Amino acid sequence: MGMNRVFLRKEVLSMDDHKTKKSGDKPDLAKEDLQQALTQLNVDPKKGLSDQEANKRLAQYGPNAITAKSEPLWLKFLKDFTGPIAYMIEAAAIVSAIINHWDDFVII
Repeated sequence: MGMNRVFLRKEVLSMDDHKTKKSGDKPDLAKEDLQQALTQLNVDPKKGLSDQEANKRLAQYGPNAITAKSEPLWLKFLKDFTGPIAYMIEAAAIVSAIINHWDDFVII
């Protein structure tokens, strides 16, 4: 029975691998061996890229940078009042106001 589990697990893994790899997909270079990745990218690790090749790749792929999303301060502030816990606190404040427990309302 243990052998069947191993066989089924291998079968599932091989099916998953088959599903994720399509014929036109490029390999994930983060998982590749360093030499294989350098070969696929046509890079000599001792020389690097020429200025011409670097400019060509910059034009083709864009800069190698992560752009930070800036969010207005007022939106960050309003997000603090959303979510399940915030809604419970707001509901408790409303109930306190309805039943005239103003001390609790102010504290909440």
